[in-house]
Amino acid sequence: MKFVQIRDGVVVSVVKTGAQSGIAGVWVSDAGLDIKPGWTYDGTTFAPGVYRKIRTEAFWERFTNAELVDYDVAMQHDPAAANNAKKAAAKLRIFKADAGDSGYRKLAAQKVIDFVTGLEGTVLVAGRAAAILTPPITVDEAYLQ
Repeated sequence: MKFVQIRDGVVVSVVKTGAQSGIAGVWVSDAGLDIKPGWTYDGTTFAPGVYRKIRTEAFWERFTNAELVDYDVAMQHDPAAANNAKKAAAKLRIFKADAGDSGYRKLAAQKVIDFVTGLEGTVLVAGRAAAILTPPITVDEAYLQ
């Protein structure tokens, strides 16, 4: 028998056991369903979830190694560079620090969309922003806190 831990209407963990876990939270039998973290629960019915938050690590894994190198180079600035180049480098550093601090990114957030699409033509080739932002977040990528 499996039990699922529910937090704010979302399954956060699934435990295969003979009894409900002693870990705090609401625990419900999975009723023999193949429930996974991220599914929703309305008090009666389980439904597959739509993940809205991607773990920061998974977000950066959507970039290629070459793109990450270009991004890292772009985060640096030459003290003799024009002020616009310095501001662009600072913007990249701020976004990376912000993404790391929260532990997740919301791919649908306008700030994230604007940032990633703004990388096209510098760090990303045309079309890569959509390839990073539009695939659904998988359970392995999802931030389930």
